[in-house]
Amino acid sequence: MKLPGTVAAKGPDTEDRPHRLACLLRGPDPELVVPADVLARIAALAGPPPPPEPPRGYPQPPYTGPPFDLDAWLERYRAQLPPMSPWEPWRAEDGPGRKRHFIGRCPFGADHAANNAGFLGQRAGGAIVCVCLHDRCKGKSWHTFRAQNEGAIEISVEV
Repeated sequence: MKLPGTVAAKGPDTEDRPHRLACLLRGPDPELVVPADVLARIAALAGPPPPPEPPRGYPQPPYTGPPFDLDAWLERYRAQLPPMSPWEPWRAEDGPGRKRHFIGRCPFGADHAANNAGFLGQRAGGAIVCVCLHDRCKGKSWHTFRAQNEGAIEISVEV
């Protein structure tokens, strides 16, 4: 249901299908006004609001090690990665970055097409982002993508 005054924003905002405000085309004749006490009684049926979620641990300190070489990583794991578009400019919150869209399939292997909904990006500060905007992929990230493509890493130690 769309409520008058809310944004109808399903799918991408395109020229032929723009996001728009929902509006009331027809209403009851004559208009009916619901008294405030009736609205208050209906609102009371919902009960008290749920308590806020507790904080999730302490935030991690910022990473201060050497920068991660994303291009080298992509080259190393190229054979098992889904096809990607070339790098293109990306305007991130912290300034200009770069991104590549996944072509033909979801980066996380889900059973839906990529449809430009999945992309790998690197922000101006070096942070790496890997997302798929479909609901089935909610909560998956660059860490998920990296782990599923690296698998087990062999470490050799000379004695």
